[in-house]
Parts: sequence; structure tokens; C-alpha cells
Amino acid sequence: MGLMEHGRDSVAVLEPHLALGGSSGSSYGTGRYPNPFFTLAQEYAPRTVKELHRWCSYFFYTNPVVYATITKVSRYPITELIYDDPDQNTRDFWKKVFEEHLKIKDRNMEVNLDLNVYGNAFVSFYTPFIRYLICQTCKNRENITNMAWQWTAYQFSWTCPKCNQRQVSDPEKPETIRDVPYKSLEEMKVIRWNPENIGIRYNEATGESHYFYNVSRAIRYQVQNNEKEIIERLPLIFLVAIKRQRLVKMSNENLFHLKRPTLAEKDMGWGKPLIQPVLGDLYYQAILRKAQEAIANEHIVPFDFLYPTPNAQMDPFVHSDLGSWKNKVEQALLNRRRDPNYKAILPVPMGFGRLGGDGKAMLITPELNLLNQQICGGMGIPVEFLMGGLNWTGSSITLRSLQNDFQHNQTQLLTLNNWLKNKIRTFLQVPDILSMRFTDFKMADDVQRIQQFIGLNAARKLSDETLLTELGLDYEKETKKLVQEIKIQNEIQDIMMKAQARTAGETQIISYAYQQELQEMQMEDQQKMQQQQMAQDPNAQQQQDPNAQQDPNAQQDPNAQQQQQQDPNAQAQQDPNGQQQQAMMQQMQQQQTGQQNVLNMDVQATATKWARNLLKMDPNSAMQEIMQIKQQMPAFGKLVEDTYNQLAQGGGAAQGASGKGGGAGTAASANPKGAQPNMKAMPEKGAPTRAGSA
Repeated sequence: MGLMEHGRDSVAVLEPHLALGGSSGSSYGTGRYPNPFFTLAQEYAPRTVKELHRWCSYFFYTNPVVYATITKVSRYPITELIYDDPDQNTRDFWKKVFEEHLKIKDRNMEVNLDLNVYGNAFVSFYTPFIRYLICQTCKNRENITNMAWQWTAYQFSWTCPKCNQRQVSDPEKPETIRDVPYKSLEEMKVIRWNPENIGIRYNEATGESHYFYNVSRAIRYQVQNNEKEIIERLPLIFLVAIKRQRLVKMSNENLFHLKRPTLAEKDMGWGKPLIQPVLGDLYYQAILRKAQEAIANEHIVPFDFLYPTPNAQMDPFVHSDLGSWKNKVEQALLNRRRDPNYKAILPVPMGFGRLGGDGKAMLITPELNLLNQQICGGMGIPVEFLMGGLNWTGSSITLRSLQNDFQHNQTQLLTLNNWLKNKIRTFLQVPDILSMRFTDFKMADDVQRIQQFIGLNAARKLSDETLLTELGLDYEKETKKLVQEIKIQNEIQDIMMKAQARTAGETQIISYAYQQELQEMQMEDQQKMQQQQMAQDPNAQQQQDPNAQQDPNAQQDPNAQQQQQQDPNAQAQQDPNGQQQQAMMQQMQQQQTGQQNVLNMDVQATATKWARNLLKMDPNSAMQEIMQIKQQMPAFGKLVEDTYNQLAQGGGAAQGASGKGGGAGTAASANPKGAQPNMKAMPEKGAPTRAGSA
């Protein structure tokens, strides 16, 4: 707040009823149409800015079309605030200040309402303070909230607790009372001033405006009635203005004025309300609504009446008692209400008539609807914006005009928010934020255009920077974010791949250990089976083929033997890791060779057992069995067949023969190699034949 104007000339100019645009009296024209270019509504047009503000406020609260239109227009361009700063703590602090303490979206909405209804919005930043009463005797300062004081003759009367002297603190004397501001984030406020109490002195030569505030009647009444809660928190300059009945000069540094564009005229310091161009239409609409109301009251509900009708033989008005007829008709109507099927019998015919009931045909709803569209258009808002079903196809000019208005309003609000930010930064002595902005405002019809941009970008006909800029995004920031996200994804993928490789390796180690354990168990089972076979048939091992007991795979590689016979010193000079690997490979080959030997021995023993059983059968039956075995298991069948042939030609045949006779078997058993076949050549000539035979 600034200082008051004390000069006689300035006081004369700053009287409330003159400086604020009021008039001591207004005399309207005596004729109904003083000018052929005027309408009846223009005869009652507001003569001052203050009167215009009162009419705008009245129509805003009473006309549904005006209220809905201005409310939507005030709310639509307000978007979320974006706080840009590299420091996360700074962003969080300012977001907390604006969104949690100041409720900045609500404040912007209220400022927009003032701006559109009055054409002006006045905003100040309130900083809390503590009021101290100063003792003139001992210079003691006491907080007014801790004192018992009285408000008399616009002064504070109190007793000093230190010197116990009665003191009087006058708001006009700074040495007796002082307001000391203190930092409090919770008690900071955004103050909006009623334009009806604001006066503007505009300098046309310099374009400067000076603002003055007339303390409202409500505050004057509260101060004069000694309401302590109001007096304690009211700035001293207001108390002095109330006491001297003067205006308060507002400091331009602590008052932010938003106004709508206006013409270069006598009221250039003021913005023009959005409602001003349609005041005449609102007056005309009020007349039509009043006429519609009268039609509804007079003609909507019909008035029915009954009367007796004369006939050729008798006139009921001469020969009948109409009073008795009336009573009968009323009783018949009463009975009809009680019983819908009641049938009345009357001696005289009855006529029926109706007055009214034609109000629906007389209503002027189309005229009111057309006037509503005209009012919306006069305020620069399409009626679809208010009623819904907004379709902007083929209306790009209207779309661009409305979007420009909204963007201009958003710019005004952003300027106000930055002004508040600077006030808060100076008051709290906190770090400033790099920038603060609204999210880009876009009309709903831009969706189709954005889809076209996305298609062009996908076809590589439009750059990513242009697309992101059209969407209201910063290309550089989005690119940096993408790079950071790719790095994070690569790190995550690297960790996952390493974990998968580690898991796969551990799985292979565990699988190899289980395979080793399984092989050991198989070897133990095979050894147990061999021991059981040897226990059941002790001669089976002696009767086996010597070639079957010796596995050719068990022979070592000559190269390996030569390597083993090399000089030990040469092996000592090799890489230790190579020696360990070679030792492990040899150990694994020995294990595999041993397992293969055991497996071969097991198969050979089984084949030998089958061959012995076949020797006990008829040769033809044995060959059939061998063929069946070869069909099912070719390799094993071939082994059984070879073993059978060996046994049949060797000791097996002799053994089989020994089972039938004694001599032949004994002779065969004496020869360890069994019966030797006759290897002599066949005679060149056949045996001698009888004479004369063929």
C-alpha cells in the first residue's frame, strides 16, 4: 500500500462519489425514443463504469445463458502449470507453494471470472504481519493479540504490563503502533479487489495508471462496531482511511491489473466487460421472458364452464329453476369424481364452453432461442460451445479466433503467476525457479490435425522435432529422456542376460553332476546283474567267446602310448592348465571306455545266453527265432546269430552232441577246439556208378 493523498485539491478530486465514477443523480430522457437510431434499451444504458459493473454482475447471476457462457470461457483455457528447473528440490518447492498453499488453479479461475464479467481484475499479494503496541513511557512493545485493548475514537487504548501506565496508540502515529511482517508460507494469500471499490486515474500522455481504493462499506461497518478480529488484522492505512474518510492509494508494485482490450476513449484505463455488447439484447430478452411468463400464467391452464341450452319447446331460462339445475349439475360432477362410471340424468340439455388453454400456441420459445444464440454470438462464443455438440468442420476461422482469445487469456494468467512468483521469492528469500509455464492449450478439433502429423511422421515426410513441437513438447528434452531411457533399458537387459547366463551355467553344472551320479548308479546295477548271472550260471563266463571278453575300444591309441612314453621333462614344461585339462580328458575317456566295456560285456553275455538256448532247439525253429529277433532288434539279432553259428561250429556243437551220446561227447570234449571240419578239396570225379546208369 502507498501513502494517502492529503492535499486539498487532491482530496476534492478523490471524493468517493466522484473519483470512483459515481453520480449524484441520473436523469434519463423524458421521451421514449429520443433518437431514431436508439432503441428503448439504450435509453437505460449505464452512464458510468461503476454502474456498468453493477449491471454486469446482475446479469451474470440472473441470466443462465450469460452465467454458463462466462463460466465455461473462464475455466476452459486454464491448464496445468509446468515447473522447469534442473533442481528437483526447487521444482517440488514451487509446486507445493502454488498448488497446495495458494491453490493457483482456483485463483486463476476467480481472476478469469472477474476479467470476463467486469472486464478488469485487480490482484494483490498479502503478506502476514504482527501488530505491536509501543508504550511511550518505557518503550515496551507488546503483541496486540496478547493484550486487552479497546477501540475508541479510532485509537487503541491499552495498559502497558511493564510500567502499568495507560497508553493510547493512534494508527496515524508510527511511534505508537507498528506492523512487522514475518515469513509464513501458510499465511500468504492472493487478494482480489472488487472493481466497484477501485478508482483509476489514467494519464493519456504517458499511458500510466494510478489506482485508489475506497474502503468498502462492510469493512467500515465492522471497524465502527469494534469487531476486534477485523481490526487486529486490518492494515493501518485502512484504519487511517476510515478515520479520515479518504481513499487509499494503491502501490503499483503490489497491485496487478488485468483488463480486456478496449478502444482509445475516455475510459482507457478500464477494460470493457464481455457482457457489454449484449446489454440491449439482455434487456429485450427480459421483456420476452416476462411476456412468456404472462402467457403461461393466463393461457396454459384452461377455464371450463357449463350452461343450460334452450330447445324448441321450452326455454330453461323462463320455465326452469336455474338454481336447482345448478345444484344438480354440481352434485353430478361430485359423483363423477367419486365414481368414473357415474351417469348423470338432467332434465335440461347442458352446454360446454372453455376459456384459455391455448398458451402453447402463443409461447414465443423460438424467439427466445434465437435471442440466446444472438447473445452468445455477441459475446464472441459459438452457441455450440455452450450447449454441447460442438462441431468445427468448415469453421476454421471461428476456431482460430476463439483459440487466439483463449491463448491470449492464458498469457495474461501466466504473467500474473510469474508476478506472484517474484513476490513470493522476494518475501521468503528462496531460490528462483528457471521457468514456469502452462501446458500448451489445444482446441479439441486439433485431434484430426495431429493424426495427420503422426501419419506424415510415420511416412518420414515430417521430422520428429516438428511433430513434438506441434504436440507442445520440447524436442531436446524428449530426446535426452529417450537417450536416458535407452541407457537404462540396456543396463537392465545386460543384467538380465548375465543372470540368464549364470543360471544356464549353474543348470549345466547341476545337470552334469546328476548325470555322473546316474552313470555310477547304472554301473552299480550292471555289476549287480552280472554277479547275479554268474551266481546262477557259474560256467557261463568260461563258455563265452574269447573275442567277446575283449573290447577293441579298450585298446589305447598308439599315439597316446607314444605320448606317454615321451620324456617326463617335456611334459613338465607344458602349461599346468593344459596338463590338468589333459588329465581330466583322460579320466573322462577312461570312464567312458569302462562304461562301454561293461555295456558290451552285458550285451555279449545276453546274446550268448540266447544262443545256448537256441542250440537246444531244432535248427529250423532256431533259425525262425533268430529271424524274429533280427526283425525286432537288428543289431542284437545279428549278434545272437553270430554267437549261435560260433557255438554250433565249435564247442557248443560238441556240447550239444554230448547230451545225446557218451562217446562222441567225450571225444569232442577232449579236443578243446571241438570237431575240426574236413578241409580237403572235393574229388574231381564223382563216385563210380553202376554200369548203364545215367
